[in-house]
Amino acid sequence: MTLHSLFPSYVEINYECQGFGPHTMIRPTRAWVGVPWTGPGQYEAWDESTISASVMVNNFIDLLIPIFTPETSFTGFTIYNLSAPGADPIPVYAELLTGQIGTVVTAIQFATYQKTLSFITAANEAAKIVLLDVPTGGVISKSRTVSGAEAALVAEFMSETNAWSARDDNRVVAFRTISNGVNDALKKAYRR
Repeated sequence: MTLHSLFPSYVEINYECQGFGPHTMIRPTRAWVGVPWTGPGQYEAWDESTISASVMVNNFIDLLIPIFTPETSFTGFTIYNLSAPGADPIPVYAELLTGQIGTVVTAIQFATYQKTLSFITAANEAAKIVLLDVPTGGVISKSRTVSGAEAALVAEFMSETNAWSARDDNRVVAFRTISNGVNDALKKAYRR
């Protein structure tokens, strides 16, 4: 396996923060199995069971919704396969989403803030989930514990019944930290 590769498959999850901009989250996975463009296909999960690709991705998105404000909507996702490390990605399935909007209504500030969840893989490599334009209460912090919606997302991401992986093509096995901060690139982009 090539370290830091998206091989063999990955998902691009698209979401948009109203008034600010679109974002794409890239999530590596185990190999997608199916006939391109004839249905969602499936993944072999880490516990060797199978899971529908659509079910796995939508479950993940459902757990993101209670972390974002109503200004954020999840608009769709595309699954890509790579024939080898470094090969051009080939889209194999896509879904348009409607009605998947954030539910945090008590947020004071969310634009330019990011939340980074850090993990390690079975091969002791780093993995992250980075969430952009997400409410943090305006607080810049770092913690080794999660609760509520963030804990549910961590559990889903590490579950053996799913096929999420890291860029080293290994299973994510341990949560490390959650960090809240300002994303300077977004701050600069939004000033224009």
